[in-house]
Order: sequence, then C-alpha cells, then structure tokens
Amino acid sequence: MLTLEYADSARREAMLAWPSGAVFTCPAQRARLVAVVTMGRLDAPAPVAIVSFGADTASGGQDLLAFVDAKARLLALEPASWRSDGTLETRAALLPDRLHIALERNAAIHDRVWRREAWTDYLRLDSGRLVNAPQRMILPGSWQNALIARRAALAALLSPPPVGVPAEALKQARAETSPFTPAT
Repeated sequence: MLTLEYADSARREAMLAWPSGAVFTCPAQRARLVAVVTMGRLDAPAPVAIVSFGADTASGGQDLLAFVDAKARLLALEPASWRSDGTLETRAALLPDRLHIALERNAAIHDRVWRREAWTDYLRLDSGRLVNAPQRMILPGSWQNALIARRAALAALLSPPPVGVPAEALKQARAETSPFTPAT
C-alpha cells in the first residue's frame, strides 16, 4: 500500500515511497495521494500514482497533479485546480484501454454573470511517458485553449521523465496567472 508522508519535520516536502525503494518527492502543501492506477498492456502492467499538491501563485490558489511511475519518475504534471478569479477543477480517470487517462475539467468564472465550461483532456501512455492526446480540435477562445500552452510548457520540462518535481517546473507553475486568460 502506498502512502504519502512528509520528508522532513518542517513539512516542506512530501514523499511517496514505492515498494522497490524508489522515492518521489513534491511540495508538502496540500499534498495527497489521489489514486494508483494500473496502466499498460495486460502482460506488462505498470502502476502509476496520481499525487496532488499545492503550487499557489501570487494571484490564486493552485494545485497540480503529478503522475508518477514505480521508478518515481514524473510522467506528467497537470493543472488540477485553481481558485481566485474563478474555479477550475480536474478529475482524473483511467480509461478501459489502460493506455489513456481522461482529465475531466470544469471551470467557472463570475464577472457580470456566471460562465461555465467543461471539457476533457487526455493523456496517452507512449514509450514510458504520458503525452497529451487531444481527441478533437481545441476550440480557439475556449478556456481549454487558454490552458493548452501552460500544459505544453510543463510537459516540455519533463523530458526525459525526472525523479521528483523539477524546481524549474515549480517556478514556472507558481509564476502563472489565471488559467482563464491566454498565456503570453
């Protein structure tokens, strides 16, 4: 059974220790183990842990989802939630083919009236990595489109998959502004 524990007494880092001895570390802020899914072919199953942790910005509260394999390698890093000028919530689910993860997203913002948008992003297992796998064209002007550049920038920092969350990825995530505006 996997558990997320604090790596130090000051609770700056949380760690996920795999039975193999591999250890994944992330910021301790709101850190929790969301799920462990079994991905890949039936003859070669591979566990992937989904860990959520806080990476707040100057303009809002933000959580990220880390997808971690049994060697403690970070396969993907995705926006999980946002709370400030609006809300964004993500729910991850393994698809029956065991090669895709659906990221069901719901967003809402209240300016003069409530505006809501819901969509699903997909990650595909490819050569030991989780890569973006859009199922359809992403509509220009949508919040999904505004988020795509941020997702791609985080993914670019994970090749090859690092052990733990790279400092540059945290720095980049914490420098972000609202996911409801296009990245500049």
